[in-house]
Amino acid sequence: MRTRAKAIAATAVLAAAIGTAAASLAQGQDGHGQPVSTAASQTPPSPAAPPASPLATADDAAPRAEATAFVAAWGTPRWDDPAPGAWADRAAGHATDAFAAQLRSAYRGGSGGTAWTDLVGSRGLVQNVVDRLDPAPAATGHRAYIVLYRTLTVATGSGHAVAGTALVDLVPEHGQWRVAAFGPVASGGIAQSPATTPAAPPTVSDAD
Repeated sequence: MRTRAKAIAATAVLAAAIGTAAASLAQGQDGHGQPVSTAASQTPPSPAAPPASPLATADDAAPRAEATAFVAAWGTPRWDDPAPGAWADRAAGHATDAFAAQLRSAYRGGSGGTAWTDLVGSRGLVQNVVDRLDPAPAATGHRAYIVLYRTLTVATGSGHAVAGTALVDLVPEHGQWRVAAFGPVASGGIAQSPATTPAAPPTVSDAD
């Protein structure tokens, strides 16, 4: 018991000494009551590092997934769609509000002509298969990719593919990445900002 009491007493003394030293430092004195140099406290703090760019810190998986989903929906009519341009609604689900409105305005109407009639008659469909997404230059806050994909027309159990290349530009909207533009890549493989006006999608006749 006496040993334990001594240990408790020693701990109390140590705690008191630490408390006294801390109070002295707060008053600008060392443990002996002498003034403490304030040179260190007068040294200006190092400048804070600038905030990292959203492009450097943001997860790349989300914009890639949206770009892939958009391309998979782009210009892909199905024989069981209610209208030839119903694919525009599917693509619009991955687009910004403004681009979605443009897609619906440009492609939601129309009869589809004989290509649509043939697609329905053969119970065919058009699919886009994304093979590759390469990062492309983009404005701050944007994500852009050069996408390599194949447009596959399937009818009566057979099909063939046509290769395509495009630039897809994404921006954050409503807390998610959304496609703001989709268009051709400049000659020479150098990406340019695509126009926000929707480019013409591949039609069934284009893939024949």
